Amino acid sequence: MTPLRVVGLIGLVFVMSLPVTFVMNKGLPSHVALPDGDDDQECDDPAADLSCLLGLDAAGNGDYDKAIACYTEAIKRYPKFALAYLCRGDAYAAKGDLDRAFQDYDEAVRLDPDNPAIKIRAAAIRSERATR
Repeated sequence: MTPLRVVGLIGLVFVMSLPVTFVMNKGLPSHVALPDGDDDQECDDPAADLSCLLGLDAAGNGDYDKAIACYTEAIKRYPKFALAYLCRGDAYAAKGDLDRAFQDYDEAVRLDPDNPAIKIRAAAIRSERATR
């Protein structure tokens, strides 16, 4: 394994661990601001939050297909849940499906343009896709 590949893998592990670190330090957000500036609407569906938590657990155990199913359920329940798109993109990236990961990161950026974690992941996937 070349040193460049090792550095790339270390960077990917770091970027993939950001959502877990965020959740451990700050918890899951109780709501996500809508892109049209209507901040008083919240995601009041605890099932969407639960689906994300189940997805985080499944991804942490390496079951990325189950994680993707959980995040997809959260998105069905609340289509403007940027965290669900971000986490589902992480699961797709872990499986090696960079195209789907980028689509989810792109949607997450659209929903939450001020989130630096989303922008970092989107840039990392964009550069990884460019090298393939």
